[in-house]
Amino acid sequence: MLNTYRLSAPAVERDTNTILAGSLMFQIVVMLIPLFFILFTGQLSDPRILFAILAFWGLLMGSSSGA
Repeated sequence: MLNTYRLSAPAVERDTNTILAGSLMFQIVVMLIPLFFILFTGQLSDPRILFAILAFWGLLMGSSSGA
């Protein structure tokens, strides 16, 4: 026997916002781990590399939030 559960519109929006916020935090953490690794191991000697990485990360975040 199949049961159908109906959620109210505010409950659906709240759950969707919770899922999206969790997904965004996961993306931020995953993108920052290599950056901090590069920084703390001393592999980032040129500031232009940092700007390039941050610009690339910004493009990725902008394209994922626009979908």
